[in-house]
Order: sequence, then C-alpha cells, then structure tokens
Amino acid sequence: MKQEPSASLGRENFVSHLYQMLENPDFYGTVSWNQTEQGPSFVIPDASKFQDQVLVHEFNHANFSSFVRQLNKYDFHKVKFRDSQSRVWEFIHPLFTPENRDKPHIIKRKQQITNRKAKNSPPAEQNNMVSRAAETAAKDAVKDAESVYKSQIEDLSMRVSRLESTNMQLFSVMKMQQSQIERLLEHTQVPDIDTDQNLLNARNAGTVPGPVLNSFNAYDPVRLKSAPNHPIPMHAPGPNTVLNAGTNGMPLLMNSNAMSVSPSPKQTAHASTHWVLLAADSPAARDITTKFLNNFNFEVDAVDNGTEVIRKVEAKVYDFIILEHILKSLDGLSAVEVIRQSGIMTPVVFMLDDSPQDDPETYIQRGASAVLYRPFTQSQLHDVLQQIQVIN
Repeated sequence: MKQEPSASLGRENFVSHLYQMLENPDFYGTVSWNQTEQGPSFVIPDASKFQDQVLVHEFNHANFSSFVRQLNKYDFHKVKFRDSQSRVWEFIHPLFTPENRDKPHIIKRKQQITNRKAKNSPPAEQNNMVSRAAETAAKDAVKDAESVYKSQIEDLSMRVSRLESTNMQLFSVMKMQQSQIERLLEHTQVPDIDTDQNLLNARNAGTVPGPVLNSFNAYDPVRLKSAPNHPIPMHAPGPNTVLNAGTNGMPLLMNSNAMSVSPSPKQTAHASTHWVLLAADSPAARDITTKFLNNFNFEVDAVDNGTEVIRKVEAKVYDFIILEHILKSLDGLSAVEVIRQSGIMTPVVFMLDDSPQDDPETYIQRGASAVLYRPFTQSQLHDVLQQIQVIN
C-alpha cells in the first residue's frame, strides 16, 4: 500500500522515505536496488515515470529536479555511464545500503557539517565557505535540471517521430483510396449506344451502321469487373444473336464477327502474365525467392521497403504479395495494414524466421493470408501458394 506524504520531512525522514520507497512492491520496475563495484546503489530507469508514479505520492517535492537536489544535500552521487545518451539515473552513498535500513540517521546532510565548521571559523572564512557551497549547489542544480530537460526533450522527439510515422501511414491510405475511387469511376464510364435515326434505318435496311457498331464494340464488359483479380468471363455470342438496342426494345440482328469483343492490350497482357510483388530487405532473399516464383511462371516486381510496396500496389494489380516484416522506410505489417485499410484484398504471404517473436497469429490478424517460415524450399512455397489459391 502506498504511503501518504508527510506534512513535514525531517532530515532523517528523507532517508527513511528512500528505504520505504525501495521496499514498496508497488514501485518494482520504477525504482530498485542495484549492486555496483563501489557498493549498493538504487536505479531509476525512467525519470518521467518515477516522477508520476512515486514522487507525487511519497515526497513533498514532486519534481524530479528537486528530488535530485535533495539527494545531493545528503551527499548522494550520481553514477556516470559510458553511454552519454543513457536515460537511466543511478545514485550511490557509501552508507545507504540495505543493511543500514534501521539506521537512517547515520546519513547526514552536508549542510549540517558546513554549519558546524562555520561556527568555529572566522567571519571571512565563513563567508567564503558559504559562497563556495552556494556556488557548488547552483552548479549541481543546473546540471540536474539540464539532465531532466534533456530527458524530456528525448521523450518529445520520440513522440514526434511516432506522430510523423502515423501521419505518413494515414497519407498513404488517403492516396490509395483516392486512386481506387478514380479507378472505379474510370471502369463505370460506359459509352452511350446511339439511338438516333440511324438505328431506325438499320432496322429497316437489315444492316447496322458503322457508328452504331463501333458503339457496341466500345462497350467492353471486361472492364466492368467486381474485383481486380477476378474479371467477369466473356462468351462470344453466336450467329443471329438478338440484342435490345435503346429503350424502345427494337431487335437488332448482328453476326458473330460484329459482336466479337477484344480485350484491351493491357487486359490481354494481364490475362497471360501473372505478377507478384516481392519485398525483402536482403538482395540474396530477393534473388532466391524470385527464382522460385519464376519457376512457377510468375513475373516479379522486387522492392526492399514498405513505402514502395504501397506505391506499387496502388499503381498495379498483383496476383499476390510476398514480403518480410523487417523492411526499410516502413515495416511489412504496417504496409499491409495500409493496403487493407484502402480496401485492397490481394493475398499476402509473410516470410518469417522461426523464432518465438514471430507469432503467426499476429500476422493473420493484421491482414496476412498465410505465413511461410524460412528457410523454405520451392516445394514448400508451392504448397503455401496452393493454400491461398493463387496456383494450381
């Protein structure tokens, strides 16, 4: 149970509070004992967390800088680390040990010793001692405040980086959604069929004028597909197929040659060529996986970063995507989440290392269709592609 802060902290009461703080199980992980070459010390891994969870409940001075100054008054010293960027705070005092838990009074304030010396010193010497003590205290306070501010700046920098990453993902989602909307609008633009006097003349004469025939040929149902990877199958009409042209229900006789619909060059290429998007950080991994996929008659676009994955999927339709989690610029999971949020349901296979950190369920929940553990053989890759139904 946390203790309420005392109304007034005595000189030895501060040291007692330090012992109580270190023995409180609620604060494990926030502040704890440590053993150094010089002896026992106590460690604060995160100053901000310590200030919010410990100081405000256990001490009158709920500010971390004030807490550090109080430690300096009791001759605690900060342990310096080789890594100047470390955010860990560690303090040591030769008498502050777990064995001295019942003797907090043996740790005295430095100011008490200074006062006793000052009583036995001439006035001039007293002034010098007071001046030096004040100067030292001021320097220590500045250093402590600088360390606290530096830690807070690092925290803010990390938050800004996270916000920038989130903003980039949201921007990618918006861009992909806009692209999808433009594609849908393009696919739903069907030319109007001519219903003017030429159509009446065609009925009477038994022939179809050229402009009307061109209008029918321009109406290409292949472009009206429900999903990028599943085009609507077309069947060429037989001879004397009857079509209702216009709104008056007049029959229009056309032969099989007139009604043949040829897909656009882009659609023909897609029908005969199957494309895969591969994303891997290692050139060797890209080369080996590309070779396997080529053996399955897949053409491969290979990239090494998550941002490029999003850009490629936005610009092109793929049969499936196979990628690693660790990529440059943007990781694989984040890239897949952006793709799924934009409404694209292209199958995704993650290549994972067989380690406890790579939980396959996590990838499935966040948009993956299947996972493939490395190292894998061409046969194992084939089995996974059969599972997601992109290969026979």
